[in-house]
Amino acid sequence: LLLITLSMAAGFLYGWAWSRLVADPVREKCGDNHLFSATVCDWPESTDSGWRVTVRLTDAKGAKAVCYLNDDAAAGLEPGQALLGTAYWQDASVIKSKELSTFTARGVFALLYCKEMPSVTPGQAGSLRYLPQRAEKAFRVKIARIWADGTVAGLLQAELIGDRSGISQELSNRFSEAGVSHLFAVSGLHCAFLLTLLSLLIGPQRRRMLAAVGIATLLFYMFMVGMTPSVVRACIMQFFLLLAPLFLRDADPPTSLASALLVILLFNLLVAPLIARNQVTETDYGTFMQMAEDKEIGRVEVQETENQIVFT
Repeated sequence: LLLITLSMAAGFLYGWAWSRLVADPVREKCGDNHLFSATVCDWPESTDSGWRVTVRLTDAKGAKAVCYLNDDAAAGLEPGQALLGTAYWQDASVIKSKELSTFTARGVFALLYCKEMPSVTPGQAGSLRYLPQRAEKAFRVKIARIWADGTVAGLLQAELIGDRSGISQELSNRFSEAGVSHLFAVSGLHCAFLLTLLSLLIGPQRRRMLAAVGIATLLFYMFMVGMTPSVVRACIMQFFLLLAPLFLRDADPPTSLASALLVILLFNLLVAPLIARNQVTETDYGTFMQMAEDKEIGRVEVQETENQIVFT
């Protein structure tokens, strides 16, 4: 009971702090044109009028945005590249005077509409950090090669990695009317399928090896599908259940569930903001000048030997 109470208290505190420190500063910029600096988080997706890509805003403490581009050069963007440009900022929680949680549930608080293609620099493209994204793209390409039928390939992509871009709006509406559209949200069902497959390959008798391989596989899968709340929640709960056979202990589902809840909330409360704050180790001249104009820079130190300007 104490563990559950502490988890709930941490959750409420985290929600309040995230709204005040991360979401609100982004929403204050919405409704006008502003300079933005961001890192590409995922592969671009085609739209009726161009391309859209999810980015992580450089100076927004981990907040994400969806950038809409009408330049064909956007098709060549890849995770890890850095963008710098000007865009019209729109609040992602209010679309056409209607409040939505479609974007905010994924940590996206702004929609950026660019009239011109932003400048692109390599950034961290190709690094190990974005290996799950490259694996996800290879997975989609492999599915398209095996199944020539676009409808079948789209359904498999949605079911296995949660990518609904290959499903038509008509088919999506049919799944919603049938009440089974939740199958395309990567969650516990997908984790169970994955662990069942591993059990068939490794064998249920080798419990410790199955637990170790299962934890590593689920961790990679969680990053590959984009770390949506549903898959993160399911994977962390599975981790605690798999720890029992790994350490030769009996499983205790209630304790595992409460411990998983506490870990998720503590990660969001303590670790995620630290990671976001330490992500930006260098920036471009345009962003530096914009931050200086907005009085967001405190101490400035010029290091002539290394040809660097260090600022906080």
